[in-house]
Order: sequence, then C-alpha cells, then structure tokens
Amino acid sequence: MNLQGYLVQAELSCADEDDPCKLPNGFVADPPLEQVVVKTTEASIHYNIENFSALATVFSTQSYDDIIFQQAGNKSNQGYFVNLDKTQRQGIELALSTQVSKVDFGASYNFLKATFESPFVSFSPVNPLGANRQVSKGDEIPGQPKHQVKFHANWQVNDDVNIGTEFLYASSSYYRGDEANENKKIPSYSVTNIYLNYQVSEQLRLSVKVDNLFDRHFETFGTYGEADEVLEDIYPDTEFDEYFVGPSRPRSASINLNYQF
Repeated sequence: MNLQGYLVQAELSCADEDDPCKLPNGFVADPPLEQVVVKTTEASIHYNIENFSALATVFSTQSYDDIIFQQAGNKSNQGYFVNLDKTQRQGIELALSTQVSKVDFGASYNFLKATFESPFVSFSPVNPLGANRQVSKGDEIPGQPKHQVKFHANWQVNDDVNIGTEFLYASSSYYRGDEANENKKIPSYSVTNIYLNYQVSEQLRLSVKVDNLFDRHFETFGTYGEADEVLEDIYPDTEFDEYFVGPSRPRSASINLNYQF
C-alpha cells in the first residue's frame, strides 16, 4: 500500500476550514463483517454437429454471509454494510447457434431466480410504503430480471461485407430498495440493434451501427429517492415521486473507420 499517496489523497479531500472532516476515519481497522463464502453447483450438456451447436447449463449458487448495503437516515446514499445469513441464485442457461447458407443465427435464454434466503428488516427510508420493511425468505433480489433472451443474425454478403441484427429482451425486476417485493416493478423491455461492416481495403474497415432501431422507451434500472429536495426550486410546478429510473438510450447511429498501419 502506498501510504504517502493515501495521505495526499486524504489531504486533498479535506482542506476546507468551513467543512472539516474526521481524518482518523480513513485509518480505522476493518469493519466487523464476516467473509463471504460462495458454493456453486453446475452441470452442462454440449451438443455439436456440422453447422449447429447447442448448450444447456443448470446452476445453483449459495452465498453465505453475503454483504448488502442497508440504507439509513433520510438519504438513499447513507447507510452501512451488513452480512446476511444466506442468499441464493439458481437458474438455467440455454444457447444454440447454426448456419444456413451465408447467414449465422444465434439465440440464448437465461432464467435466473435470485432470492434472499434469510429474513431481515430493510430500512429503505424512501420506500413509498415507509421504512423498515420486513423481507421474508424467498423474496427476490432487486434489479435482477428472471428472464433474458438474446438473438442475433449475421449475413456474410461477400468476403468484404456483412450485415447483422441483435435483439435483446429482459423481463421485469424490482426497484432497489424494495427487497420486500411490495411495490411496482421496473417493466420488461426489448431492444433491437443493426450493424454493417465493410472491409474497404486490407487496412481500412468501415463499421455502421444503429442502436435501439425502433426508438423504444424503457428503463433498465430503478431505485428510490427524494427528487423534490433537489429539483423543487428549479421546477416548482412539477410533482415528484420516489421512483428513480435509468432511462434507455434513444435511437442512435455511429460510424467508425478503422485503419491498420
């Protein structure tokens, strides 16, 4: 550990006489948390013939003394870490790929059941139903969709040009802070991308890609917060709720030129 560099960083982040900090906090001993132990069982079957392959996997992961962040106070970014007796993640992964003439096809499906296996009280002070929510064994871990589907097709037009598409789907999931699974979910979503690659010469390659082809509007992440504390003075006529989401990117196109010397 570079103690001198650590000290410089601490000095730079604590140099305001009107906003003093507690320097000893940066040098205390490790917190009283148990080491996380993870046990995984997995089995796979792989089938492969000419122009076709398939893979099936089942898995089960048990995490003991898993570490989670518990919110405290009246702000979502204030809190502390604690151990949970047990969490579980188990599921199935299926994948296949094939080639028909000059077109490659690939598809995959993931099923994930991620649950808390020990009861605890989630503080979550900005939860719409109030703080101190009772989490029961079997409640789903937020932010992890149960179902995910991916599909792609790639057409090799000739030696220099290929055109392809990607399709992604994710099912609904709970907001972070709703460990008790009591509120609405982040809705499922799907998105389609397309791309084109053209090998102009031995050294020059042109790539074109359009993300979110159909300009779908969806959310990929969600948590709880108090937007009115920050924005009510800027937007006094706007009503805010506790739901914070990570919005999707709108339709976007990119063009890249790669030259190899």
